[in-house]
Amino acid sequence: MTVQNVKKDAFERHHARTEILLTAHHFENGNIDIAIDRCKSALKALEIIKESEVRK
Repeated sequence: MTVQNVKKDAFERHHARTEILLTAHHFENGNIDIAIDRCKSALKALEIIKESEVRK
């Protein structure tokens, strides 16, 4: 794994965690549409992480 790939993987992991936390925040505050968008963004980040795990 190259340094660039390690950095991208770390970014995607941070991005996924952040989006999941923001999903919970918006859900608790009644902003369901925003929570759904955040959840979709987290899912995309998790899919990228999954793809990188398969390539290892």
